[in-house]
Amino acid sequence: AGTQASAPRMPSRSSSSSTLVPGWLAGTFAGGLLVHCCFIPLWVGCIVPPFLAVYLLFCGGLRMLAGLALIGLIVYLDFGITVRWRPWFMRLIYELNMTRYYSRCELRGALDAVKTERNLFMFHPHGILSVGFVCNGVWNRAFNDLASPPAQQKAILAARMGDPPGAPWRGTAFMIAQNLREWSGFFKVLCDVSGRLESATRQNLTRRMAEGRNVGIIPGGFEDATLHVQGRERTAMSDRKGLIKYALQHGYALTPIYTFGESETYATFPYLLKPRLWRRASTSPLPPARPRVRGLRRASLLS
Repeated sequence: AGTQASAPRMPSRSSSSSTLVPGWLAGTFAGGLLVHCCFIPLWVGCIVPPFLAVYLLFCGGLRMLAGLALIGLIVYLDFGITVRWRPWFMRLIYELNMTRYYSRCELRGALDAVKTERNLFMFHPHGILSVGFVCNGVWNRAFNDLASPPAQQKAILAARMGDPPGAPWRGTAFMIAQNLREWSGFFKVLCDVSGRLESATRQNLTRRMAEGRNVGIIPGGFEDATLHVQGRERTAMSDRKGLIKYALQHGYALTPIYTFGESETYATFPYLLKPRLWRRASTSPLPPARPRVRGLRRASLLS
């Protein structure tokens, strides 16, 4: 709700003294395309390495050894290491600016009224690849600047999070499904280095709220994704009240964010809805879907 006002757009080019990417990639369609080509395979392809490893095990010879090595690598990435947060990585993604892949992808609404401290951002709808949540939230410089507290409060929050004095600000903590975040090999590494993508568990949520850090989440989760139908505005809300309970306990404001245009990004299998909703708690993050090859690029995503 509120007046319709566009958020400041990230400059299409950075100064040569501070940029991490060439000028033809910084804030251009090519830069946005590059980020999509890197992130989406890591996300939706996270189930490929385990199946590939099992296949190699049954091939015998050197392939069997390669399968064992791949299993060892997957176990190590998932359970043996947490990669340290890399501030330069967020700066790199900001400069590439994945919003430039779309014809329009911007923040709208009562932006001046957004609270910068103790704010729970609730994104709707989930869609298939959560374009609004990802492009207008997690990896969006304008959003994270908008939601950043004053410098003095940043220093206090950074100390609570254990960051050294003078460390770059991590930004809002974005919560995603635990089975996608923790057991996905190389995608887990991406989440680690971002410093802001965390598992949507009660422990993580309450810890971040106790610190006072802003939190972003998609309340509808996989059920919301299951309801996705191309061209229809649909979203889901769980009957569970835990999220609101924690927000009240820690004095958090609730800021709903709806992405218009999310429903145009993918065509899905819209039938057998009840049985698909019944199995929504499974570990499969995505319903059957195919991208609108032309429409995805031309989509207007207004959050």
